[in-house]
Amino acid sequence: MDFAPVSRLLPLLLAGSVASGCATHRVCFKPVGDFKLTPSIVAASGYGEDEVVSWGGVVTQPPNDATELEVMAYPLDACGQPNLDDQPLGRFRVRHQHFTSMDIPTGRQLTATGRLREVREYGQTPLLDEAAVRLWPEPPPVADMGYPVFIWPFISIGISGGGGRIGGGIGIHF
Repeated sequence: MDFAPVSRLLPLLLAGSVASGCATHRVCFKPVGDFKLTPSIVAASGYGEDEVVSWGGVVTQPPNDATELEVMAYPLDACGQPNLDDQPLGRFRVRHQHFTSMDIPTGRQLTATGRLREVREYGQTPLLDEAAVRLWPEPPPVADMGYPVFIWPFISIGISGGGGRIGGGIGIHF
């Protein structure tokens, strides 16, 4: 039995498994409820009392009485993270008993899933009561030095194949 084709593929399979193990993986939380039910629609119509929804956005006011905070709502992506490139969908409040022990600064992204309360009065900011809150990681700071930031030395790894051959290499640039 000829193991030559298998031995040629072994480095490629090994490199592929190492690369897939190093890949980042974002944990998704599928939003629940009616995605058409936005904070601005609830505030304008009063519709949605006792509905369970997932809303997300950016904190505009830290906890005022240590149990509520105000959020500017944005549409959620498939993983439930607010998409700040879209237009805001209004404001909502989040109530959670453990905000007293959480330091949530203004500007922090979050997604909250809870039951809608206090939506009967026209123009009132909707409230998600006893919400399950997901704080999204803060984006890394961007170096603003006026020129691109490069990490030296620059190391690259390449794997290629074609013509019945498989090859690879490592390059280091100073």
